Amino acid sequence: MQEAYQKINANDDQHRTLVAQQSLNTLIAAAPNMNDLIQFHRNHKFFLQSKDERLYRELGYIVGNHENKSLHEIIAQYQSCFHIIIKKKTTLKQSVNAVQHMAGFLKNDLTKAEKTQLHQHIEEVAQQRDAMSAILRTLKRYARKYNNTYLLNQTLLNLCYQEVKQHKR
Repeated sequence: MQEAYQKINANDDQHRTLVAQQSLNTLIAAAPNMNDLIQFHRNHKFFLQSKDERLYRELGYIVGNHENKSLHEIIAQYQSCFHIIIKKKTTLKQSVNAVQHMAGFLKNDLTKAEKTQLHQHIEEVAQQRDAMSAILRTLKRYARKYNNTYLLNQTLLNLCYQEVKQHKR
């Protein structure tokens, strides 16, 4: 069971990484402004957090542009750090942490029964009894139900294999 779980999640991680890289390439090709980069970073928050919390925060510092660098410099620095972070293998612990943070954005909306069910589902993922993709589907269902646009815009919830096929053409 554990081997099958790891294989499914490794495939999901590879897929998410490919789509994230394609998303960054699309952003850069569109000659983004600073607001576009900020929105990109915001929408990739939980994906990046599931890869490496420290580097995710470093990317946030880059986007914050506290040193008043040019947009060209910021994008180059962001792209370089982004490539480093997406090459990292997502661990179960990091993924569960990201999912728990996502669940926090629903805490005021969920019923007591939904919260209990969601936390049990997260625990099943943490114990490797269920795949990460299953909890992401559950989170997306709740985000839709409660119209949580912040979560609905998260790439981690919106990745699908069809996107990869379209970009490969």
